[in-house]
Amino acid sequence: MSGSRPRVLATAIAVALSVLLAAPAGARKPKKPRKPRPDLIVTGVNWDGSSYLIQNELNTITFDDQTMNAARKGSRTAGPSTTALRLYQSYGGPFVPTTVSRPVPALKPRPSSLAQTTKTARIGPGFLGTYVPFACADTPDRVAERKERNNCTSAYDLVTILARKWMGTVTGAWSTNGIQEKWTAEVTFTFDRETHPNVYAYSIELANISYTASATDPEGCTSSGSGGYTICNPIGGQGLFLHGDVDQYGGDGVLNGGAPRYPITQTCPHNDPLQLPGPLQPDWFLTGGEGNPIVPTHGYTSLAGYATSGPTPWHWVLHAQ
Repeated sequence: MSGSRPRVLATAIAVALSVLLAAPAGARKPKKPRKPRPDLIVTGVNWDGSSYLIQNELNTITFDDQTMNAARKGSRTAGPSTTALRLYQSYGGPFVPTTVSRPVPALKPRPSSLAQTTKTARIGPGFLGTYVPFACADTPDRVAERKERNNCTSAYDLVTILARKWMGTVTGAWSTNGIQEKWTAEVTFTFDRETHPNVYAYSIELANISYTASATDPEGCTSSGSGGYTICNPIGGQGLFLHGDVDQYGGDGVLNGGAPRYPITQTCPHNDPLQLPGPLQPDWFLTGGEGNPIVPTHGYTSLAGYATSGPTPWHWVLHAQ
């Protein structure tokens, strides 16, 4: 009898193992379901800074935002993240990269983080134009979320990025009584002020204008003359204006009545020379105004175009500085 006990014990162990191996998978202890992912959104944003920024300069930027984990209760906690400011011309398109952002602490489902952020930032060249500010949670996508395309919310404001100066050349021509006058102006427009909401004025800081006049008629009379003027900080409405809500520029430049004259000498056979006063056309710069504004392509760095008024054509090429 004692010799049969090991055989019985081995048989019992084999039966137990076969029962365990044959047990259905459902009989194992079920795993706990994974919690849903968090969902970071911005529920509110206010732009508290200036309505304009100057490119290539340090600008103070202030915005308020409320960032929330909008996932339902029972979802995962969102780890620490960053909410950043972006400037879009149209959401989803190219945006102005800024370094303005703030840290957001870990957020359980439904709580929010509210903060005001003030920083200085330099906007590089190539972004002139008008934008809508957005606050974007989880920038740049460090938190795995249930939704990844609902991170940004816009403020109800417009922000215009301006050049401090526009520098370039204006040319024009005018003809009257057979005399043709031409001029070239090397001009600098400098940002002055915001005259109305989203309307920005540039004053003529400096303009060096050179005139030439010439004519020859069938009777043998000739006319010739030349002169130059320097304009510094003129008083009045002269200058360049940007209508920031539609990104349109318009402006003019006119010699005032007290500007010096240059002589145009007319010589005819058998007659004494005559002296005529120049310039014949005091409007040395004109864009065409509201009816024919300069409408640049977004991201522009220069303004180029022409305008006409009667026999006078004006051409200009200005570069942002």
